[in-house]
Amino acid sequence: MVLEIVNLEATKKTEHGSAVSGRLRVEGRVPGIVYGEGIDTLHVHVSGREIEKILNGPKGKNTPIDLIVDGETILTLPRDVQDHPIKPGLIHVDFIKVDKDKKVEADVPIHLNGLAEGVKSGGRLDQYEFSILLEAPSINIPVEITHDVSAMDIDDKLMLSDLILPADARSIREDEDVVVAQLLVSNLEAELEEMEADLAADIAAEASGETPAVGEVGEAGEGEDGGDTDAKDGEAASE
Repeated sequence: MVLEIVNLEATKKTEHGSAVSGRLRVEGRVPGIVYGEGIDTLHVHVSGREIEKILNGPKGKNTPIDLIVDGETILTLPRDVQDHPIKPGLIHVDFIKVDKDKKVEADVPIHLNGLAEGVKSGGRLDQYEFSILLEAPSINIPVEITHDVSAMDIDDKLMLSDLILPADARSIREDEDVVVAQLLVSNLEAELEEMEADLAADIAAEASGETPAVGEVGEAGEGEDGGDTDAKDGEAASE
């Protein structure tokens, strides 16, 4: 799926300071800066509702935005998005200028599709990696990387190198010997197997004589007690 470029109006900030930024947020605006190769850093503010709509969409921070500042259009990607620490809403967002003919780094979600065979037979699929760092064209960053796990069975592993990437994108992670997901025996099944193994070990131990038979200790004790009793009876008779 190719990303579409969206338009977003931005207004230059003519005043600076925390008080000014606070007032803008009350008015529903989000302060930000625009920076990148070939331009001077610009301080701007944008509609909070519009930027949140873009960031909460399926493309998120990988959405290319034509930022319109005083009639000038700048192709950007949103970066360094800062949420309010207490209440919903944004307090700041950076826009980095990009070139449509150059590639950029982007963190892209990994989505697993299908119902694995191992899950059907009682196993569970554990996913460890939920995104992949790619180098891709700035206006053609994948929305997500998908992989069909239907054929996975117990003990199967999905490696990072198994993921199929678009022809114009590549992983920039040096170590691709990374497990993305693994199909394991479910906890309940593992517990039952452990209980069965423990029970079998106990039965084998009893059969080999490692555990005293029931009544052995008691019989030995009765014999010793009997001898003591006879001796006491004899002493009593002699008295």
